[in-house]
Amino acid sequence: MNHDHPSFSFTQSVDARGHDLKTEIIQVSLRLPIDDVDHPFCVVEHEARKALGLGEDAKFIVIERVRLIEGNPSAFHRAYLNPSRFPREFLEHDFAAVSLIDLYHQYGEKLGFRVEARDTVLSARVANLYETNLLLQRYRSQSTRRVVLDAQQCLYARDLSTQNLFVLEYLQASYFENWKYEIKNRPA
Repeated sequence: MNHDHPSFSFTQSVDARGHDLKTEIIQVSLRLPIDDVDHPFCVVEHEARKALGLGEDAKFIVIERVRLIEGNPSAFHRAYLNPSRFPREFLEHDFAAVSLIDLYHQYGEKLGFRVEARDTVLSARVANLYETNLLLQRYRSQSTRRVVLDAQQCLYARDLSTQNLFVLEYLQASYFENWKYEIKNRPA
C-alpha cells in the first residue's frame, strides 16, 4: 500500500506543483472544546468531539498549523484527535516538520489500525475574525475580507482487530488564495 496517497497529503500536493511549503505551529494542546459561543470555531470543536466519539467532559488533541506556500499563508489546519488512539509521546513530535498523515500510518502499524478514507465537506465563506486577526497580527496581511474555501473532514481508519471504521482525525481547514484544491481520478 502506498502510504503517501496524494489525496491525503497537503505536503505532497504542494510539492507536486513545485512550490515551497513551510509549516508554522499555532498550538498543540490537550484540552476541552471551546465553550465561548462567539468563537468562530466553537461549533466546529463540538462537532469534532462528537465525531471522535468523545464524551462531553473529554479532552481532545488539537494541532493547529498555518501552511505557507511561497511565504504566503495559504491554509489553516486544525486537526482534532482522540488522545486514547495515540501514546503520550505522540504530542512530542515536531508537527511543523512531520506530516500528520505519515504519523498516522506509522502509529497505525504499531497500534493496529489502517487509514482508509476521508469524507470532506467544502463551502465558501469569508475569513472569520480569528483567521483575520491571525493574518493581521502574525503575517501583517491586509487581506481581511478574503473568501476562503472551508473544509470539514473526517479521516477514517479501520481497527484491524475488529474491522470497524472509526474517525481518526477531524480536520477543520481554511484554504486561502494561493491554493488550488484539485480532486482527481474520481469515479464517474
